[in-house]
Amino acid sequence: MGIGTGLLTEEMLQVQDYDLTGVDFSEEMLVKARRRLSDYNVKLLNLDIRPLRKRYRFLAGVGNREQGTGNR
Repeated sequence: MGIGTGLLTEEMLQVQDYDLTGVDFSEEMLVKARRRLSDYNVKLLNLDIRPLRKRYRFLAGVGNREQGTGNR
């Protein structure tokens, strides 16, 4: 689960300015996301979320790509 280039996040933030923390395992993706989201209140972290044990008020995973369907 990651923020990727921040494309979907930017769409969400254009509707409402959330206080958001985004994570991605790929520093390359975060570089693109930082550029795209520089005007928003977003904290971006380069990490693997699997070992996280912190409690969060809200956690969401959202995708914008069909996977496993064979459709392109």
